[in-house]
Amino acid sequence: PEEINACYPFLKKQIEIINPRILCALGRHAAYVLLGHTVNMNTSHGKYYQVDGRFVFVTYHPAAALYHGKLLDGIKKDFSELKKLYDEIIQQKEEQNKREEKEQLSFW
Repeated sequence: PEEINACYPFLKKQIEIINPRILCALGRHAAYVLLGHTVNMNTSHGKYYQVDGRFVFVTYHPAAALYHGKLLDGIKKDFSELKKLYDEIIQQKEEQNKREEKEQLSFW
């Protein structure tokens, strides 16, 4: 859609500035923009992809549950998976910080 063409440069710059480790694509259009290719939502939701050193997690747009109530359980499960991914990344970062801290302390 033309909204994507109009807004993508701003989104790209915001992502560069904020530099998030995880992006959550809410719906097919968002997934297309963040991944650079189309996805089948039935098979891609609840999964993540690595793009430019970031994790892009794909799920349905929340409004999809309004139109298709049966998707609500899947969306809830997807967000549980997103939380697991977040926790893994935080744990890895904490372990990395501890290693770096030990290395710094050993110099004294």
